[in-house]
Amino acid sequence: MKKLKGYLLDIWYRLCDAYQLRKIRKEYALNIMTSEETISYIKQHNCSIARYGDGDLGLMLKTGAEGYQDISDALSEALRDVFRNASQDLLVCMPYPMISTRKFLKHGKRFWNGWAIQNQKTIVTEIRQLAGNECVFGDSFVSRPYTGYKSIKRADKLFPQLKQLWDDKDVLFVEGEGTRLGLGNDLFDNTKSIKRIIAPAENAFDVYDAIVEAVMSVWSGELVMIALGPTATVLACDLSKRGIQALDVGHIDIQYEWYLTGEPYKPVANKYVNETIGGTSFDVCENQQYLSQIVAKV
Repeated sequence: MKKLKGYLLDIWYRLCDAYQLRKIRKEYALNIMTSEETISYIKQHNCSIARYGDGDLGLMLKTGAEGYQDISDALSEALRDVFRNASQDLLVCMPYPMISTRKFLKHGKRFWNGWAIQNQKTIVTEIRQLAGNECVFGDSFVSRPYTGYKSIKRADKLFPQLKQLWDDKDVLFVEGEGTRLGLGNDLFDNTKSIKRIIAPAENAFDVYDAIVEAVMSVWSGELVMIALGPTATVLACDLSKRGIQALDVGHIDIQYEWYLTGEPYKPVANKYVNETIGGTSFDVCENQQYLSQIVAKV
């Protein structure tokens, strides 16, 4: 009898959660493009993108810290300000699972559905005040085509489309120490040239002004691509306001590494990977081509 009561109670809780989730996604919905639509928009408008994940939103609301960035009032306000600057030239991107988790694996569905129940009402209320009710957002998962999805076909389709964004272009990477975008793979082999600014792998926002100064001192018309946690979100916005196209690409390189090997969430040799156990340790890089691309360190 006790087991039956427990089973029925579990069903009751699940039904309550499902009802609450449907209600939240109806009343507190955002207009979020698919990843394909996001890429198409970037190509059409040559715009910058600033992406928000659950961690960035937690830092904005000061409800949760990430291992690579401490909470601060300055960062919280800077992340809010990005929404105020959303425009045709700056596409702000939000997690598509705020709308639907249909294509996700079970663990992803559980996480994002639970996250929505706990956070979506508060976050959407805040965003509507900052960006307005009519704002259209890109998909922040555009740079995460591989992990968490039921089918690999998504990655098969999106990586070639993403590569078109930097095809035959001069590129300036702004990346954390150990990120090493494109090192050891062919993700950026179709660029015309690559320069790199190396910033701290952790708490990069603490030296934000120095990072901006470094970018402005070496930039000479390149497409700027940033992999620097929440600092990238803010930097993409600030560079866009200066007329510089900047793409916040986040974990795109690690996603590509995992896609090539078929082994998600495994450490990648000689790269900083905050999403896997033991992934934040990396060796000194002696690749001469990579070293020759570094034009500044912060």
